[in-house]
Amino acid sequence: MQTKNLDISMLGNTLLLFRKEVYKSASGETFNVDSDDIARQESYLARMEADLAYAVSQPKLDLPKWHPVVIDMPEMPTDYNLDSPTVVYILRLMDAGYHELLNSQSSDKSNGLEDADHARYQRLIDRLKNWVANVKATQEIDAPEMANIGGQ
Repeated sequence: MQTKNLDISMLGNTLLLFRKEVYKSASGETFNVDSDDIARQESYLARMEADLAYAVSQPKLDLPKWHPVVIDMPEMPTDYNLDSPTVVYILRLMDAGYHELLNSQSSDKSNGLEDADHARYQRLIDRLKNWVANVKATQEIDAPEMANIGGQ
């Protein structure tokens, strides 16, 4: 995957870093999400939101000699082999956001985000935040058969 946009590369790389953390979390192998993993997810989302706010608040750079340099980006992950439906859902949302970022209209520009791309990414963050809030509100579910299925 590729982009030509400095801000899209920053947002995409951060999203993938947090996706790796979510994928490797202990919660991936159980039904309930660990409270520490929830706190981490909230901090990831706060950082993603702050990075987005930073990117859209900055002046657009005029980079006629640099642009259209292509920035190679990691391929979109496809690993969903986890026992937790909650974690898989979060991963799929994150992957959809990564795909949309790299294929957005803004991705062809040297920097900055178009209003529609900014709004789309903000709605993804909002959706993830709402899901985390929903999970927090509905924990703990007694699912003893799924308690530690990955470790058996």
